[in-house]
Amino acid sequence: MAMTLRPALGQHYDPLRPQLPEAMSWRLSPSDVELLISVPDPTPEEAAATYGLSGRARFAFIERPNVLVLCHRLGTGGWGLQPWQAIRQDEVGTYPPGLPADERFAINIYLADSCTGRVAPMP
Repeated sequence: MAMTLRPALGQHYDPLRPQLPEAMSWRLSPSDVELLISVPDPTPEEAAATYGLSGRARFAFIERPNVLVLCHRLGTGGWGLQPWQAIRQDEVGTYPPGLPADERFAINIYLADSCTGRVAPMP
């Protein structure tokens, strides 16, 4: 499996893309899950929720035949959900798909400014 560097706060989430679509997406790998939330000009409240400063993050998976959905609640906000789309994830290369092997695994969350492509700093 290819190793990638995690994006740093204030740096581009993807150095090859100066802007990101306003969306939520996530990737699976055999070792972890990565959730990207990209919005225009993230607020301090959104950053506080993303970085766990305004309450606990909660996650749930919904698994059905041909469907896998990641549900998340950051801070005191409502529940968000996003289906996993295999077509948006490389089969070989940087992000090989697969479910994490352990029952417990890391979920890396990134909040990015969709206009600049940069990972939002902590408030």
